[in-house]
Amino acid sequence: MDTHSSKTCVVRWKGMLTLTTELQESAMSALPKYVHVDHRIITGVIDRLSNKNSASEWLRWMIDDVLADLTGQEKQYPPPRDALSDLRELGKLYGQAVFYCTPYTDLFGLIYMDLASRSTKSGLGQFFTPQVVTDMMAKMVGHQAKLPKDRLLTCLEPCCGSGVMLLSFARQIYADHGPGGLSRCGLYAIDLDITCCCMTAAQLLANAYIHEAPYGELLVLRGNALADSEDWITVVHATHPELEQAPANVVSVVQSAQTAAKNDPTLAARIDAHGQIAFDF
Repeated sequence: MDTHSSKTCVVRWKGMLTLTTELQESAMSALPKYVHVDHRIITGVIDRLSNKNSASEWLRWMIDDVLADLTGQEKQYPPPRDALSDLRELGKLYGQAVFYCTPYTDLFGLIYMDLASRSTKSGLGQFFTPQVVTDMMAKMVGHQAKLPKDRLLTCLEPCCGSGVMLLSFARQIYADHGPGGLSRCGLYAIDLDITCCCMTAAQLLANAYIHEAPYGELLVLRGNALADSEDWITVVHATHPELEQAPANVVSVVQSAQTAAKNDPTLAARIDAHGQIAFDF
């Protein structure tokens, strides 16, 4: 992973994950005003704000703002100054939604799809797998998974979108083994779309912080899973401070998938068009 080190944002879990960012306030600050916040409230606010800028811009700024709060890294898409107060409100609502919803809910995916369905001018052109489907996949493939003693239990999503498959995997481990089970898991994601990468990283980090369940390792890359790994850029790399197992070498794993795809063109087409989930590589 040294080839990515100059561009890596390294996140270290702190103690029992007490947030020092504004996301901690967002989970608790406006409880009397907003009860059981969910994605529809956030969508409504973005709809209201879209007379100033497009819905896609607000969503991109919001994802970027949440991720910057969680990691301290620079924003990919700095918003205009007059949007900052509204972004703070959106960030608070997002934190409350993570707090209130079932752990590892794909909130950004729901918001994205809501906004995309409202207008042909939304600028949002992707369609993500519904979480009811990925929850079923996680139960079928990962239900009652045993946590290895000498390494991390791993999950790779080489076309991650909103991160919903990894969220469902984390939800299943959380249900089967409790918060501590995720400290023995490695979650790995890659996508060509930087907004998708940031969406995935922000959602997985926010859930880890708010639900106090750090992962053994989290790595999100921007790039083509079927292309040369030297062109990949690390968006977020987080490791548990008490990690005893050696982190997985996700580059070699994805390269193995590339080799398999070269030998099976139909596999490459399926990964490129629809994404592919791989448990415990």
